[in-house]
Amino acid sequence: EDYYPGPDAGEGNESWDSGELSSTDILPEFGNKLMPIFKESNWSYTISPRLGFSHVITDKSTFTFNYGLYYQTPIYSNVFLQTNKMYEPQEFFEEGEGLLGNGTLTAQRTQSYSAGFNVQVGRNWAYTAMVWVKDIDQWLAFQPQRTGIYSYKVMSNGDYGSAKGIDLTLEYRSRFVNSLVQYTYSVAKGNSEYDWMSAGTPADENRPSQEFLMPYDRPHDLTISFYTPLPGGITAGLTGFYQSGYPYTPMK
Repeated sequence: EDYYPGPDAGEGNESWDSGELSSTDILPEFGNKLMPIFKESNWSYTISPRLGFSHVITDKSTFTFNYGLYYQTPIYSNVFLQTNKMYEPQEFFEEGEGLLGNGTLTAQRTQSYSAGFNVQVGRNWAYTAMVWVKDIDQWLAFQPQRTGIYSYKVMSNGDYGSAKGIDLTLEYRSRFVNSLVQYTYSVAKGNSEYDWMSAGTPADENRPSQEFLMPYDRPHDLTISFYTPLPGGITAGLTGFYQSGYPYTPMK
């Protein structure tokens, strides 16, 4: 018969009476074995293709296009978090802080597209204009679950995001002076900032279903570099950059 020790049960008392709750009342999904979530693991694989081509428009200009499908394997701490306690679910629910890994997680996926033009102007000048989009899904987050009187969270694939932008490059080359100006405007959005963000939220609170601007978004990125050869085989250079967005150094 099912047994769940009630508040008045003493050691050696391994029978159930009307004053105590059985495991089917407390943990109805688990049955006699009290084994949640576990399932036999299967082989999994991903295919990550890359495609790129360049087309010559004139002798001084080209068009390029690139596509890539990229995967990132979940870190082991998200896969195996407290799963050793699942042989004793009562211990996990009462002492495990309600966070559980998931051995069935799949890789996080990013689809990347980029297209642009490379143009030479005269003998010394050249510029590049490139637009790009990254569509990201299968991000990790804790998914609220409930069993009987217990609430807990299981790591799962479900969050998503996107990034898009434009890269502009202007380059000058000559025998004595070389310079480069690079500017990027981009927007990064998602429905969660990072995989453990939902760890501290109430179990009954739903994750955002709409993308919002990420704190690591960096709209403007400007780099200017200048270098020139000096006598004696020495090259001198100077580089400056400007970036907008959240500061790297944490604010106190």
